[in-house]
Amino acid sequence: MQLEYPSTRATFLLLLLLALQAIPLNAEDLDRSRPEICRSWPQNRLRVGVTLQSRRFILEAKGETQRISTPAVPGARFVYHRTFGLSLDVAEPIALFHTSTANVCVVERRPETAAFLRIPVFFVGRTGQSLDDLKADAQRAAFAPSESLSAGENFGEVQFYLRKGASRFDDIRPFFVCGLPGVLLCEDYCPGDAASFAESLVSRVVQKAEGAPSASMSGHAAAIARQPSSALTPAQSGGAAAAAFAPGQVRG
Repeated sequence: MQLEYPSTRATFLLLLLLALQAIPLNAEDLDRSRPEICRSWPQNRLRVGVTLQSRRFILEAKGETQRISTPAVPGARFVYHRTFGLSLDVAEPIALFHTSTANVCVVERRPETAAFLRIPVFFVGRTGQSLDDLKADAQRAAFAPSESLSAGENFGEVQFYLRKGASRFDDIRPFFVCGLPGVLLCEDYCPGDAASFAESLVSRVVQKAEGAPSASMSGHAAAIARQPSSALTPAQSGGAAAAAFAPGQVRG
């Protein structure tokens, strides 16, 4: 007597079909789980422009150190943030530009104005660390010049350094989410999914700033770059997100 078994190929095709049917729903659910500001500004890749080859980034504190209202990481690790100015090691300002790829921007020189890029730096404390200790560490944090830049590299791959003796932060994670560059500084270590964590922090600050004059699009006019070539178009560096990190007391 001969036994008949289901075809292995037929079973595989059935599983493949079910998987393909599930992909659109999963992708939609994933997008809905993202903060609203990041759905409005989906740019998540920032390239170093050709004109920045061999230059270095400089980060200087430009705003007050502010606490994020609730612990954003497990284990009661508190978070502060502060606005920093991002510039070059030469007296030439920079700006963000869109490219022909929807989610990709480029950071390039912007010679026609002396404005700098305003970006957030988030300070993540140790497990169980007090707010006062974290704030003191955040206020002492000072950046040294970054590594020498390479044209085409991702902003998230740039090596930033802290000045010796200036802070106790062990993990430095540059990011580009919601059309906005920034840096995570973590004591001990940063959470594993740094991009999602950065999105949640940006969203918290934007929500807190909503309704304030500095959170309006008009308040971010200084960060709009002019078109330097036919391949690039001006970017507003995250729109309302960037404006939330541009307090009124900050000057260029």
